Amino acid sequence: MASLRRPLKREEVRNILFEMLASDELKVGDKIPSENILSREYGVSRNTVREAIESLVADGLVNRIHGKGTFVADRPGPTSRLIALVVPWSNNGGNVEAIPFFNTLIKGLSAGFLGHNFNLLLPGGNGSTFEGNGAIGGAIVVYPRFDEEECLDNLERRGLPFISIGRPSQPDKKNYNYVQVDNFGGACQATEYLINLGHRKISYIGNALISYEWEDRLNGYRKAMADHGLGQEEHMVIEDASAMEEDGYRLIEKLLQARPDVTAVFAARDFMAIGAIRCLRDKGLRIPEDISVIGFDDIGTSAYLRPALTTIHQPVYEAGKLAAKKLADIILHGSLERVQIILNTELVVRKSCAPLHSS
Repeated sequence: MASLRRPLKREEVRNILFEMLASDELKVGDKIPSENILSREYGVSRNTVREAIESLVADGLVNRIHGKGTFVADRPGPTSRLIALVVPWSNNGGNVEAIPFFNTLIKGLSAGFLGHNFNLLLPGGNGSTFEGNGAIGGAIVVYPRFDEEECLDNLERRGLPFISIGRPSQPDKKNYNYVQVDNFGGACQATEYLINLGHRKISYIGNALISYEWEDRLNGYRKAMADHGLGQEEHMVIEDASAMEEDGYRLIEKLLQARPDVTAVFAARDFMAIGAIRCLRDKGLRIPEDISVIGFDDIGTSAYLRPALTTIHQPVYEAGKLAAKKLADIILHGSLERVQIILNTELVVRKSCAPLHSS
């Protein structure tokens, strides 16, 4: 590939790659150069190269196989072995591997497909990007949100077998297949744990209600508080945040201004709990002596914080494995039985929560 001196646009990069595919330079099954190599070769950003490749994926000319690379596509056989992993909230699948649970989910999916020779593709998108790509035989949609469920409708209209990780809206009405963790029950469990430690002024910090994942966690907190006759609304801080560490810091800072008497905090995600702990320390508060903090997710770093984070473990690996097994059964055996499974969560007690001081 000869070096070009002027910057190229996405369509120009796509056309160059298309010409390579149309010539004898690359054969079916050959691996095309990586995004880094193509970026250096043509003097363009990786995003430009990625978009050009995703355009070729959408046309069924190449396949992106997770952990292996991008390959020249063959015509699909009677039973396709390519499974698209649809991540509608990640801007066409970009950077999802930076999310802690994602690699665990991939491992679970791989274990579920073991023995079936399925390959996972990571094109992202809302499901419409698969139009015309007959190489894809099924899809797994990761945590669809309220405003992104068009991807499920696109897949259903196309007749492509799919299963959702996380409950979509109105799953019973639409008969969608899904596997999800018990977000409601886990949130109840987290709040009950704090109540059993003697806390009554328990706050909830979380994202705005953009998915059933968040709605279920909030409702679980509300249910546990209501069951014990405790106030809720004045102790909640919910915003349209990304649910990362900086959001936890900001939301707990806002909470302390309004409710400085709070004795325990339930953060709807571990990242937010980590940010909350950092903010509390900056305010001179001790965890758990002055205030208890509990999270949800049980990400890998939670056990190595100081203090180690008490949290709700969600079985991401198990959800991925079970979803893959069920989808393989649908594809290979034409199973029409609806898959709607809820997996139990588990309270993981560490060091970030303590009984309320008798004083």
